[in-house]
This record gives sequence, C-alpha cells and structure tokens, in this order.
Amino acid sequence: MIDNLLEGNKKFREGFFKENKAVFDEIAKGQSPTVLWIGCSDSRLQTGHITQTLPGTLFIQRNIGNVVPIHDWNFATVLEYAIRHLKVKDIVICGHSDCGAIKALEKETDDVYIPLWLNNAIEAKNRVDAKIPAPKTPEAAKERSRMIEQENVR
Repeated sequence: MIDNLLEGNKKFREGFFKENKAVFDEIAKGQSPTVLWIGCSDSRLQTGHITQTLPGTLFIQRNIGNVVPIHDWNFATVLEYAIRHLKVKDIVICGHSDCGAIKALEKETDDVYIPLWLNNAIEAKNRVDAKIPAPKTPEAAKERSRMIEQENVR
C-alpha cells in the first residue's frame, strides 16, 4: 500500500500539480480559504472531490461523525483559527448517509474512546428519540439513522 501512495504522489506531482501550477504558486504564499468545512473522517469521502474545489479553497476539519464538539480543544482551535485568522465567510457541516458513527450511537460497544467522542452527538439522537420510537424493522432503523444524521448537522 505504501508503494501505491508513493506512486500516487508521483502522479499528482507530474499531473495535477503541473496542470495547476498557478494555483499552487499562489497558495504557496499563504492560505486564504473562504469556507471552514467540517466533515466526517470516513475514508470514502474526499472533500475536494465531492466539492470539486481546488487546494486553498477550504479549511478542513474532519472527525468521526462530523461532530461539532463544544468542549474539544482541537475543534475549538480550528474554529478560532478559521474565524479570527483566516476570516472564513462560511462554515459548512457536511454529514453523509450510512454514517458508521451515527449508527454507533445506537449500539453497545466495548470501545473506550469512540463512545466518549460520540457523546458529542448524543443530543441529535435524543431529539430523534423524542420524535419516534425505537425501530422494529431494518428499514425503520435505516430511516431513524438517516434522521439522526440530519439532526447532527443542524
């Protein structure tokens, strides 16, 4: 796998990097993104691909479940830097369907850190709990998960 990563980097340098040299020359002087993008760490989601943006456009914070934790130093630092120093104009919280983190809110686990992290999203689950009962079918569970995903980005 490491060889694939190195080969991919070589292709990037010889292709995309050269094709967008002016962009890279400009962002080498410093960054000035206009958007703070908060997204999920899911490996299937590549922010630049799904937004079709060039490097330097987005300041990106990714974490499991695209959570906005109110007591997390890392997140607070990203938010403060984006607003005070980069002067971003917009903040986007982007969730996605079939999110494993959101599904994990409904399950018992012997993991140590994941449940602690997901407590940051428990309010989204609680708001859905107040609206609909526990699901009785796989289809209802999927719909409930979708509702929690949507509530988590509100």
